[in-house]
Amino acid sequence: MEEFNKKEYLEDVLYSYAMPHVKDQTDAYKAAAERLMGAVEKHYGDKVIKTFKSGSIAKRTSVNIKFDIDFVIAFRRDSFGTLQEMSDDVFKFLDNYRKENDDIIDSYVKKQKVSIGFTYRYFDNGVQKEIPIDVVPGRELRQDDYEETGNLNLFFRESTWGFMSDEGSSQKTNIEAQADKICGKNDERKVIRLLKVWKKCTGKHVKSFVLELFTLKAMEDYDGPRDIWSMLEHVLQYIRDHATDTSCHLIDPGNTNNDVLARMDSADRTTLKSEMDNMLRQIETWPEYIKIAFPENREHKRKKESYGVRTGMQVPLPPTGKRFG
Repeated sequence: MEEFNKKEYLEDVLYSYAMPHVKDQTDAYKAAAERLMGAVEKHYGDKVIKTFKSGSIAKRTSVNIKFDIDFVIAFRRDSFGTLQEMSDDVFKFLDNYRKENDDIIDSYVKKQKVSIGFTYRYFDNGVQKEIPIDVVPGRELRQDDYEETGNLNLFFRESTWGFMSDEGSSQKTNIEAQADKICGKNDERKVIRLLKVWKKCTGKHVKSFVLELFTLKAMEDYDGPRDIWSMLEHVLQYIRDHATDTSCHLIDPGNTNNDVLARMDSADRTTLKSEMDNMLRQIETWPEYIKIAFPENREHKRKKESYGVRTGMQVPLPPTGKRFG
């Protein structure tokens, strides 16, 4: 029996979750976000330094299931007296925005931990569609220093952000630095996208940010083969070996004082270690278990043609003496 080809299969998985398959959807998402960003800039005027897309779209780590659009509003230091005033005011604006636009139906605005969730529902040729947008308001740390540093303070409605947190309601971050850390790393982004497939398709609760930072950390000194399975296996092993290691640190590129791994609950770290260990053992025992951990998106599976050739690859046809037409 021919040995299961993990490398080829994982490339097919990545293909099936590629964003170009849902270009119409992502274009609609981006257009809605840009429209909302424009309304924000018009409403707040000089209080806003800039608005920009963030999250997986900016990092280029999106997979074409369960994704949304994130954008940041960078406010000037003197725009609001407190971070809570800033966040509450943005919530009020978004709530009014949905009520004042007739083409937005049955939408809602929700206060979240650091963001404000805006669900934009509309009709497209009689079909109701939904665009989830996360709006993250932030205020520069010091007056007129954002253009130089990129640093923002975020308001926390809860004392945690998926991790154990110190008391307090703010967190320094640099969202553009977080995106820049990943954007130029093509191999790491492939592994991150596969880990997101695992997380979303198997219902895991670990934060995507943790998986991103673990991947970047694991790949820092990696000198092994650059095929997708070898790199993924290395990252899985690294997470297994370091999830509960107190000497391992995952430093937030947006805030060097924020050790993301140290802030994780110890039980969650133990669970993550166990999940990585179990996955590696299962794949070693039965290689095709990888299909369970990393299932293809059936709606966009790569079609296989004759002679084992994938679609999109141009090859000469076998010779024939027949004429057609």
